[in-house]
Amino acid sequence: MSVESKNTSVLKAGHQAGFTLLQLLIVVLIIGVMSAIAVFGITEARQRIRLTNSARLLASYLEKARVDSIRRHASTADQMAGVTVLDQSSYRVIYDMDGNGTLETRDIALPSGIVIANEPLPVPTRFDWRGRSVTARQYSAEV
Repeated sequence: MSVESKNTSVLKAGHQAGFTLLQLLIVVLIIGVMSAIAVFGITEARQRIRLTNSARLLASYLEKARVDSIRRHASTADQMAGVTVLDQSSYRVIYDMDGNGTLETRDIALPSGIVIANEPLPVPTRFDWRGRSVTARQYSAEV
């Protein structure tokens, strides 16, 4: 066998030495579509996580205010801890945050894109010494 016949047989067995332009374009297109789907899914998941965390934070502040009113035996509006919705993107928490017996106030802003969807906005929620929610009319009559 000559060297030329060996080279010819090798080329015939593996006649393709690379990828065609069409094959590369198809692979790039598939990777692009899969990446777009993944980015969209991650964006939606992050938004759901932010919403869930904001709801949990609000629920924890409501529970802290309720427990604080029970612990301090709040019987008048000045003693009642609670949460007040200021607007669709923020709320105010009122309770004894440092345990010294006086109520402190903290305004909480929701993350961008998260809003309180109730219209009209809910009335302030305060808690009496039993931990029951008291509406604004009930505790303003006591003052």
